[in-house]
Amino acid sequence: MAALMKRIWQFPVQHLYRPTDVFHLQQQVLPSFGRCCRAARYTQTQQISRTLSGSSQSPSDDQSAKQHPAKETKAKLSTTANLSTKATKKKKKKKKTSLPEYMNALQQCLETIRQASPPVQVNVKGGLRTWVLDDSGDWIRRQEPSSGNATQEQKDHPDLVNKGPTWFIEDVYKSKEYQEKINHAERSLLIQCNSNMIQQGIAVCERMGPVSKVLMISNRTILVTFAEEISHVLDGAYKRCQSKAVSIQRMENRVFEIKISKKHEAHERLKPECQNIQQTLQVPAPKLKNKSIDQQITILGQRALCQGDYQDVMLFLRQCIQDIVDMAAPDHQVVPFGSVLNGFISDNSDLDTMVLSTIGNGDIADGRPLLKQIEQIMKRLKHYNSILPLLHTRVPIVQYHNKLLGIRGDISYSTSGSSGKIATIYMKAISEFSPSVVPFIMTIKRWTKIYASWYPSKFVFIAMALFYLQRCKVIPPIEELKIVDDSSLSADRKWACSQSESPSVLLYGFFQFYKDFDFQSYDICLTSGQIIPKRQPGSTTLVNPFSTVEKSKEHLISEIRENSMERIQALMEESLWILSSSPASLLLPQKPR
Repeated sequence: MAALMKRIWQFPVQHLYRPTDVFHLQQQVLPSFGRCCRAARYTQTQQISRTLSGSSQSPSDDQSAKQHPAKETKAKLSTTANLSTKATKKKKKKKKTSLPEYMNALQQCLETIRQASPPVQVNVKGGLRTWVLDDSGDWIRRQEPSSGNATQEQKDHPDLVNKGPTWFIEDVYKSKEYQEKINHAERSLLIQCNSNMIQQGIAVCERMGPVSKVLMISNRTILVTFAEEISHVLDGAYKRCQSKAVSIQRMENRVFEIKISKKHEAHERLKPECQNIQQTLQVPAPKLKNKSIDQQITILGQRALCQGDYQDVMLFLRQCIQDIVDMAAPDHQVVPFGSVLNGFISDNSDLDTMVLSTIGNGDIADGRPLLKQIEQIMKRLKHYNSILPLLHTRVPIVQYHNKLLGIRGDISYSTSGSSGKIATIYMKAISEFSPSVVPFIMTIKRWTKIYASWYPSKFVFIAMALFYLQRCKVIPPIEELKIVDDSSLSADRKWACSQSESPSVLLYGFFQFYKDFDFQSYDICLTSGQIIPKRQPGSTTLVNPFSTVEKSKEHLISEIRENSMERIQALMEESLWILSSSPASLLLPQKPR
């Protein structure tokens, strides 16, 4: 009997925090685990103990316990002590329990645990794999037969058979908006002028060709986008615009310096005709100080949605990197990924780019020699500094900083099936599933920068935030999303969010969920959106749901050691305390301790 009771204590009671307001959480029995369910586990054990012993508490004791909570705890402890004493006495008397009674009690225990622990389901090829409890009380994986009745939509798309509901998403790299932005970047030049001579510099650019848009980056630097192709300008046609008052010097392929002499009267007649002149920092971003937590989260979401001009500048930098790659490998293409396209961009985001081969089956086994050539070319250019090659890391990259644009970035070499590009497509779709997604993710990114800057992989916290949104039914599991090219299919099967929690409520629930999560026994799976048994003891393994090759370097997001996870959970608990005492100070820079 003691061995049976020890076995029962090992069974988890599945539990999930579902927030209803900032300081109140509604508890539902759903597939989730954590230290938060100790009380429920204790109550369940007491019920099982009474089932085995055939004893129950009297109604008068229940009424007295309700009036005096301390007595209730004391009564429960005394009940447990009495049970253990009775079991000891029975053992001394050597009273044998009949086999039918013992088996009936064991069946009742397992049935109670099964009812409190719904099976964890994971879709796999050929059917549904379900985690269930067998008759002996062990977790086993059972293969469920798949349904043989396929819909017309599944007949048209055979890869949808044997899967759950599938939601179609659009490929951001094939969208018209992305193609237009890339086209605008190819027709843009970066111009440096004399101080306070921006208007005259724009007028000189209009001599090269019709100008459609001008972005003022600083009081000396502008990004000029032409309405037509500028191949003739790059071939040397800009030299025709020079005069005694105007001198044009080519610094890089797409970077020019225009010097206008004030000694000649001709500079006074240089007036631009273009009216589409915008300033990237024209409206200062609202500050978070002296704002409530709800207002701070709203401001962070609005910043991400108002970064169209900054996105144009980053895509122009991508075109400059493309010109550098063309010198080393003309048959390769520079593809942006990450925050520049996934909808979670901020005013200090870096530019993540990868180099892909444009020839079929043209991927090389080792991209480090090509990255080394790119590094050598960038060192010869004037406007790049802080060039740092990291060629012996898990994913080799070259880091750099562009002084004119004030943007940092990194270049990596990837194959056609890179997870970075696939993750960008999925994250862009996720950002549009609910109005709460972008403010919530941007808040988590800022929180990570303030509290968890010591951890090397920042995407770990984004992955944890995405899994929490899956548990709250704000976004679907990754395996239920499918990238399609036909826009008509995506219109028929779009994900509709059934929850309407505010970002502040989601933020509170996020900290509470992971503070109480039992990382010693379970892992999270973004692919299925389920909590699964531990993959590797001693560490928490986060698998990249966007990786197509299981044994590739990009298959794992991170392996978090136990001491690091305990530190992360301590930060969650600290954040909960700040939210309850001074919520407006959570997202403000912390003073050094």
